[in-house]
Amino acid sequence: MNQPISWEAYATIIAAFLSFGLGYISRRYSKQSRKNRARLSEAEENLRQIRTKLSKSRVVRRYEQPVLLIGPRYVGKSSLLKQWEAPWVLHDTPGSPFQRTARVPFSDKEDLPQVPHFADPTVKVSVTGHFALRVHDFRGEVTLQDLPLSEARTESQKIRSENGGRAGVVLIFMFDATEAIDMASSDRSDEYYTNKLFGNISLALRGAEIFVRRVIIVYNKFDQLESARPGENHGALLARCESTFQRAIEKIRDTFRRHDVRTVATVLSTNDEDINTKNASIVLGYAADGFVDEVLKRLESESVGHLHQDPVRILKDEPTSTADTPESEDQEARNA
Repeated sequence: MNQPISWEAYATIIAAFLSFGLGYISRRYSKQSRKNRARLSEAEENLRQIRTKLSKSRVVRRYEQPVLLIGPRYVGKSSLLKQWEAPWVLHDTPGSPFQRTARVPFSDKEDLPQVPHFADPTVKVSVTGHFALRVHDFRGEVTLQDLPLSEARTESQKIRSENGGRAGVVLIFMFDATEAIDMASSDRSDEYYTNKLFGNISLALRGAEIFVRRVIIVYNKFDQLESARPGENHGALLARCESTFQRAIEKIRDTFRRHDVRTVATVLSTNDEDINTKNASIVLGYAADGFVDEVLKRLESESVGHLHQDPVRILKDEPTSTADTPESEDQEARNA
């Protein structure tokens, strides 16, 4: 006759099954854990290699100072822009249909304060800055005077919101120096540089709608004035221009009495081979003067404060390799 199984036997059997099951689960878990650790180590190594490659890359950023060319027709606005673009732009520069915008590079700076890489913010990379003027050339009809003021508002708000401080546009007012040969009042300039124009500018300045960084007065075709008045020195010829365009100059100086106003006499041409061209580079230098230092100062301040927003208008981040070629770093990131 069979004896009933005791509770102790049941407990022993159950314990044996549990021990076997737990051992099996433990072995499976241990094996899977080793696989997971191996995968994690591989992923960490891949991440380390990617970060190493990213840290060797370089970001190129463009910083642009907005510049507006203002004046009646045939004073040389397009000629000035042509000289700034030469020799890179070989085609003729016609008068603006309504408005033309061009980028005029003037400086590159290596090793700006490091910034987080766009692909991994924990990795900081070196920055190369491309600095340029963003030049707006407008037609000189009186009926189109609203265009420069509208563009000045747009550019001022953009650069001030991104940079703050003293950021603003550069305004270049141009005159035809040949009108000063006889020191007669210039009807063409007086017709364009009206009380209404400067009244609107004054209102925009007071209302913080536009911010002006610098004003440049340009007397173009100065060589023709010199030829017509051979007995007068440079200073006397400038005084002649000031007298001829007195009403317009007074409006400019009164409107921008708190701003940096500079004067340049130029000889400009749309012909790249004209060796008589003079002082276009001086106007460019005045327009760009101090812009790079302001950008560097803000970048250093942001770097110290761990802020990484750009201080001026940035059109595009261009990731590059150490050779500054955007395609190579993109390919390197994909390969990684």
